[in-house]
Amino acid sequence: MARILLIEDNRDHLELMAYLLRSQGHFVLSAGSAESGRTMMQCCQEIDLIICDIKLGNANGIELLRTLRESGRFSSVPIVAVTAGSMGQAPEAFAAGFNRYILKPIEPETFIAEINRCLAGDGNPRSQRAVTASPVLVEERAAAHPATILAVDDKSANLDLVIALLEPLGHHVITARGVEEAIARARKDKPDLLLTDVHMGDGTGFDLIRAIQRDTTLKHIPWLVTSATYLSMDARAKEIHLDDSNFILQPWDPKVLIGKIRKRLRSNENRRTSRTAQAAL
Repeated sequence: MARILLIEDNRDHLELMAYLLRSQGHFVLSAGSAESGRTMMQCCQEIDLIICDIKLGNANGIELLRTLRESGRFSSVPIVAVTAGSMGQAPEAFAAGFNRYILKPIEPETFIAEINRCLAGDGNPRSQRAVTASPVLVEERAAAHPATILAVDDKSANLDLVIALLEPLGHHVITARGVEEAIARARKDKPDLLLTDVHMGDGTGFDLIRAIQRDTTLKHIPWLVTSATYLSMDARAKEIHLDDSNFILQPWDPKVLIGKIRKRLRSNENRRTSRTAQAAL
C-alpha cells in the first residue's frame, strides 16, 4: 500500500482517480485545488507518490511542482502529471520535474498500470525515498496535546487535508459528512473539539452548532467553524456567537488553524479545571 497525494480541481476526475487508487489498496490524500495541494505538501511527512493536474483553475500545476522541487522536500518522490491538454506540453512538464505524463480522460487499466510502474521506482524503490521533515510539524509537534477531533465536511478532499495536518501532531481525527452523522459521531465518540464546514448536503454548520448547544451531553464540546465566506454579518453567525476565536477563513494557513485549535482546546480545559475546583469548594 502506498500513500498517494492527489491534486485535481475537477471533482469527477478527482473522485474517479481516488476510487481507482483506493481499489488497489492505496491510502489517498485528495486536494481539490492548488492551494489545498500546497497546504498538503507543507504538512505531509510520508508520501510515496504525487499525482497533479496541470491546469488547476487559475493555477498551474507545473509552477506548483517547481515550487515543491525548489523547497527540497519530496526530492526523490515521483510525481505524475495528468492533463486534458496535449502531448505538446509534456516536454515542459518533464523539464519541471514530472516523472510521468498521463492524458485525460484516463483509461482505468492504463492509469493503474502507469501508477504501478511509477511506484515500482524505476530504480528508486519506495523504501529509499526520503521526505524531509515538514517545517510546520517540526515547530508544532512539541506544543501539541493529543485530542480527539471531529471534522465535519461533505467534501473528501477537505477531510483529507485536516487528517494530513492533524494526525501527525498526535491528534485522533474522526470524520462525518453531514449534520446528522456528526451528531451521531459526537454522541458515540465524545470528541474534544468539533471542526465543521458551513455548507453541507443535509444542513449547515450553523444547524450543527445549534444542535450541539441544545444537547446537554454535547454542549461542553468546543467548536471551530471554517468557511470560504466571511460570515460576520450573517444573522446565523451572530446567533451562535461566531467570532475570531471560533472561526477560520478558507483557504487557511496550517499554523493559524493549529493555533486556533490549540486555543480552543486550552480554553475548554481551563473551564473544566475551574468547574472542578468550584465543585470541590
